[in-house]
Amino acid sequence: MSEAGPSRKPKIKLPQPAKFSGEGDDLKPDKLKRWYREVRKYLSKHDINDDTEDVVDYYGAFTEE
Repeated sequence: MSEAGPSRKPKIKLPQPAKFSGEGDDLKPDKLKRWYREVRKYLSKHDINDDTEDVVDYYGAFTEE
């Protein structure tokens, strides 16, 4: 009988941050800061930070139009 290898932890799929509309309540400072923090944290889990080339495109993916 073969021995089992090390158990692997299942990858957790993180929910994507909400999209930023640029209108209404989204423009309130607290909501804008929260959106930025959530997107930055989400991107960091994928090894993308504010120094990554073309990072603005990644943030843009979480905006509406």
